[in-house]
Amino acid sequence: MSTMAAKQQNAFPVRVIALVWAAVSALLIAINAHAIAAWKFPDSDDLLRLIQVRDFLAGQSWFDVTQYRMNPPEGAPMHWSRIVDIPIAAVIYICAPIFGQHMAEQIALVTVPLLALLVVMVLAGRLAHKLFDRETAIFTSLLIPVSVPIIHQLRPMRIDHHGWQLALAITAFSAAFDGNQKRSGYITGLALALWLNISMEGLPIAAAFMALYALRWAIDPMQRMRLVHAMAALTAGSIFFYAITARSWVPITNYCDAISPVHLAIFASGAVMLALLAHLNPHRKMALIAGFAITGIGALAIIFSAAPQCATGAFSELDPLVREFWYDRVLEGKPVWKQTPVFIARILTVPAIALFALWKLYGSGDEILSRNNILTATFLIVSAFSLSLLVERSSAIASLIAMPFAAYFIRQLLLKARDIAAFPKRLAAMSGIFLLLVPGHAVNAISGITVDRTNDTEIRAAMKCELSQNLDALGTLPASDVMAPLDTGPAIIFASHHRIVASGHHRNDLAMRDIIRTFTGSEHEAHAIITRRGIEYVAYCPGLYEQLVYRKTAPDGFMVMLEDGRAPAWLEPVEIDGLGGVRIWKVLR
Repeated sequence: MSTMAAKQQNAFPVRVIALVWAAVSALLIAINAHAIAAWKFPDSDDLLRLIQVRDFLAGQSWFDVTQYRMNPPEGAPMHWSRIVDIPIAAVIYICAPIFGQHMAEQIALVTVPLLALLVVMVLAGRLAHKLFDRETAIFTSLLIPVSVPIIHQLRPMRIDHHGWQLALAITAFSAAFDGNQKRSGYITGLALALWLNISMEGLPIAAAFMALYALRWAIDPMQRMRLVHAMAALTAGSIFFYAITARSWVPITNYCDAISPVHLAIFASGAVMLALLAHLNPHRKMALIAGFAITGIGALAIIFSAAPQCATGAFSELDPLVREFWYDRVLEGKPVWKQTPVFIARILTVPAIALFALWKLYGSGDEILSRNNILTATFLIVSAFSLSLLVERSSAIASLIAMPFAAYFIRQLLLKARDIAAFPKRLAAMSGIFLLLVPGHAVNAISGITVDRTNDTEIRAAMKCELSQNLDALGTLPASDVMAPLDTGPAIIFASHHRIVASGHHRNDLAMRDIIRTFTGSEHEAHAIITRRGIEYVAYCPGLYEQLVYRKTAPDGFMVMLEDGRAPAWLEPVEIDGLGGVRIWKVLR
């Protein structure tokens, strides 16, 4: 083989991955065609993200992400980064003059998540190509859409921040294997800075990267500049992204759920301390360890003095009633042992395979991966995997960064299975490998347990409440303040011109408490809150999970009265064609 042919054979297969992405995208569009046509969003966060983009394109300030159609008249404070709005708004802005606003929004709902999928597939494939070979890179891109935790965050209609978190996670992870310390540190720090601006969920992973680089430094002083550059880039990037997204005209406030001045102070102090430590005599290990300890103590001192409420988490100040009825029931925030067996299998499989593969590579003596790369991958995968065991929604990150190593191992199994001469044994081996790829089906086959988070009645009711063609009928009523459950409210403001009290977003927790107290309290309590807020309509959709919680916890409450047909005299039923399962009453004064 000529040198040119060899280079082409070993070149990064970007065209092949692009073709794989195109085929996967077509399949995802076909699978989700009904949801796309019906405007059925995976989550209320995606729906509210589109509303936020609409408000921005309609003239709301870049620096103002308040949702003014919640908690009127002051509105509901949101903590979402404007940066996530950019690709959505760009697609709508470009396409609206050609296709109209309605179609432009649908195009954005499809193309933006698929664009994030392309970025993720290319970056993960490139890392697999760098560490292994061309075939593993292609196989990695093939396996990413098979992983349920990953593809759930990258499918059409999933326009909230989760897909871009994945892209930034694989960017930072890939940088950890870069031999150029300066480039590695800068890419890691900037990727983490943007990730933290988008969502503070990345903070534990950011800490894991810094801990890894500190450990490298402690073992090998020649590796010290990787951490110094990473911390400097994290600090500079965080300051920049904060400056271009924060509401500068509002007095400086320290929030626990978004990058705030207290976090910037911690990053800056850490960057200064590490820069000073880099000038120590490299052989003074105890001085270095003491310096790391002082840096950590300094960070704790800043947080406890400037924002002690953040020391116990972003939700430490959440209203107790809201915590009980809402936060403690969000399944994606629960640990792995609170999930169904099928979800547990999906969460555990890819990271477990990757860690097993790394263990085998470490002990094999082969030079496929250097020991430094094996230990780097193991440290970061274990960190992300541990987080996913505590918080289910983190499982996509763990699965993604583990994928190149899992893909390498599974591909080796396939090559060995292909060489088995006896057909029954070859078929059994191939079947076992297939079950590794789709672990949920394996659990179903073994245990007979199916995924059933909700019953059929709830699913049918949820579909009625999500479909905009049902809630569009509310537009025939004059713009009013509507009291609706947390899960129904976002669909109401999406499909009509009405205002609601709250959705499931924690900065508006006092308004959330009013909704919970209304539907779980007595008729008298409900009337008092509705009167105080000037509510003109009460609406809900029977059978949704939230209503079932209210019924179970408050069998004598206001929600049960409405569901049982015992609405009080101060409510008058409203009949409108096209409402489907939605029930609505006008408040009589």
